[in-house]
Amino acid sequence: MYIPKLSSYQPFSLERLLSTCFSLPDRNLSSCVLIDLDSPQGVAKLGFTQSQGNEVQKRALTYFYE
Repeated sequence: MYIPKLSSYQPFSLERLLSTCFSLPDRNLSSCVLIDLDSPQGVAKLGFTQSQGNEVQKRALTYFYE
């Protein structure tokens, strides 16, 4: 199985992701990013960021929310 090096990818771009995956021509977009947590209480005050694990959800917070 071919696994490319991460350095061979362009930097992440939400705009590029949405336009290439969904062919959205209009720049006036609204989007919703949902994260999956073991416990919904982890959302309160971003508590999931203080616990171990949830690395994907933490990245979502960084790249989509912030």
